[in-house]
Amino acid sequence: MKQFNPLTKQHLGYYVYALVDPKDGKIFYIGKGHDDRVFAHARDALKPSDVTPSDKIEIIRRIIKRGEKVKCLILRHGLREHEALIVESVLIDLLTNKETKQRKIDAKMTNLQCGHDMRELGIRNAKELDAQYSSTPLGNVNDKLVIININRTYKANISIYDATRKSWRLSKPRADQADYVLSEYQGVIRAVFKMDDKKWQPEPTPVGKPSRYFFTGYEVTDPAVLSMYMNKQITKRHGDSYPIHYRNI
Repeated sequence: MKQFNPLTKQHLGYYVYALVDPKDGKIFYIGKGHDDRVFAHARDALKPSDVTPSDKIEIIRRIIKRGEKVKCLILRHGLREHEALIVESVLIDLLTNKETKQRKIDAKMTNLQCGHDMRELGIRNAKELDAQYSSTPLGNVNDKLVIININRTYKANISIYDATRKSWRLSKPRADQADYVLSEYQGVIRAVFKMDDKKWQPEPTPVGKPSRYFFTGYEVTDPAVLSMYMNKQITKRHGDSYPIHYRNI
């Protein structure tokens, strides 16, 4: 990815970002910017000799030489410039301070609530953020769909398939009718799955607990299907937080 969609730029404001080495997952640079600033470092690294050498540039060049791409995380967006300066300063201090460096920031958080505006403006990789703002709403479709919100199950150490396929409280008679299962993450469809013939299967459940279900299947790669669903926005009614939604069922 080399630039944001123009629609995305309308929402970005100033933002604070992290550059991450995909080999070890370590952050090697924190910066602030607007528009396409986050992508400028990789472009600079490709220039032969008119860029001042730095550790940052050398790391980016090594990543490119390995045939990989720098991972860009947008840590917070929708900021004014002075707000971005403060966030940038705090994060650099956190990651370079002697106290936190010695402990490698091995945090064990006990916060019960998300940080302010975290769900709307919090950490996204650049591709996710672009999809969030440049996507168009999912309109009327003929397929029977189960749409699953995976905000709470999709984490760095789990695939989007596993985050989607289990374990859900749902109406099995309705869900079994679905032509496709869609993964919704932060309001946008990120993957489309087709169930196998077993449909939704019950998981072992303790006595007295509600039944939960899972499916097995595969990710759809048909361009015609993906063009209908991928990166489409899901509009919900205010206050509707239940993760399972049905269309045409």
